[in-house]
Amino acid sequence: MGKCMVLIITLLGLLASVIGLSLYFRKVKRNQTPKKTVALYTGLLLGIAIGSYGVVLASAESTVAIVLSALPLFLALFFFSVLTFFLIQKKPPLGDIKIKVGDSMLPFNVKNHSNEDFSSEQFIGKRTLFKFYRGSWCPYCSAELQMFADLQPQLDQYGVNIIAISGDTVEQAHLHVKRDALPITLLSDPTLNIVRQYGVEHHKALGADSQKVYKLFGLSVPGGFVSYRSMAIPTTILIDEQGIVRWIDQSDDYRLRASKDKVLGAVNRIFS
Repeated sequence: MGKCMVLIITLLGLLASVIGLSLYFRKVKRNQTPKKTVALYTGLLLGIAIGSYGVVLASAESTVAIVLSALPLFLALFFFSVLTFFLIQKKPPLGDIKIKVGDSMLPFNVKNHSNEDFSSEQFIGKRTLFKFYRGSWCPYCSAELQMFADLQPQLDQYGVNIIAISGDTVEQAHLHVKRDALPITLLSDPTLNIVRQYGVEHHKALGADSQKVYKLFGLSVPGGFVSYRSMAIPTTILIDEQGIVRWIDQSDDYRLRASKDKVLGAVNRIFS
């Protein structure tokens, strides 16, 4: 009876953690990241509490029972610690952006994900949704770019194409396009020259290697070690045919991005 109870408690702890994580990442995948992480932390804290009780019960059984009951507890503690570590540093340093609505785009030359030359002059004659993102390792960025890709048919009605830029190398950008089947041109700025030129640099933010990205709950997540580094502040710029900035969107929380309605509303308002 004791072993059966340990198993039930262990499974309940695991279930609580998985539900909390899946509810949160499901929202992130849909680019609907909740501002408050109540469901996530409720699930993880329940997982920790139930898992701890399971370990106590298992201590009266065998070493194998203790190890097995500790695994869900370790899972809950791991995600609780990692997510908390990231979330307490969610505020990017805004206020240094070098362009404003009505300005012309600043000139630059880079490579795209196919290792072809790309110049800012290519904005001229086209309407463009230009996105600065953190890197393909960032689940929030990957979800947002997927949302943009899903919006492409509606953006086509206004003649708006999508171009995004990050500190990823050409190879990493190419892997990102292939991995997520993105119909989007990704630009490579590994030295962050363009990011700094536009004043959208996040100094010493927590980031990972875009070379190692895996899928969790259907979402792209970093698979390697995280470290402090500079990267782009998520920034969306809407540009008209003359290369003039018509709309800028930045969030004071790097997890939260503009919704489909907000993006389409800006496009409709400006180009209708």
